[in-house]
Amino acid sequence: MFRSPQLTSGRVEAAKLTDGVLTFRGASYRASQEEPPDACTSEGTGAVRYVLARGDRRQMVATGLNCSRFDLRWAGDLDRDGKLDLLLEEDLEGGLVLRLYLSGPAIPPDFVKEVASVSYGGC
Repeated sequence: MFRSPQLTSGRVEAAKLTDGVLTFRGASYRASQEEPPDACTSEGTGAVRYVLARGDRRQMVATGLNCSRFDLRWAGDLDRDGKLDLLLEEDLEGGLVLRLYLSGPAIPPDFVKEVASVSYGGC
């Protein structure tokens, strides 16, 4: 259960995810993890990124370490402003970070802004 002054209880509208494409209220977004060619190698130096794109607009939503793996846990309108919100999980090889992104506090051209996170496990 989430609690925040920005959220009210009740049903929320969810987006559909098919082959990396989020569809929400007639709009389509490409959601993808981008990683450098040497990710998860001892020589790897680049960052893994989770990107949300719609048309010509792109937002790097999250950046992780070389072997980070992102999993979109939920997408829809959590704060009921009619725009897409995300719940994104980052697997850090032994630890997890769950991040909440809302559209309401985002400043254009960004789609969403991280408003909360919680970490589990790890060293």
